Amino acid sequence: MACLRGLAAVLVCCLTLAVTGRSVAGADPAQGRTAFAEGQRLFLAGNHREALAWFQKGYVSTDDAAFLLNIAQCHRSLGAIGRASCRE
Repeated sequence: MACLRGLAAVLVCCLTLAVTGRSVAGADPAQGRTAFAEGQRLFLAGNHREALAWFQKGYVSTDDAAFLLNIAQCHRSLGAIGRASCRE
């Protein structure tokens, strides 16, 4: 049950950030799309550790809060539930 509450907290946090997201000067949307596509490909192939790195790279390059859900899903899949929360 605590695991579900943690996942719910992650989703609420990510949705809040997505709604109130900010634009970043110098953000590179093309690099973000590339990072997302590669991260998604790796995640679907079961390579969650490498997918995590690509999603983090995309978040850093764009500051797009949509990446946070993918980052949390990677942490969850790797068994690092605590790191999947927004309290890092």
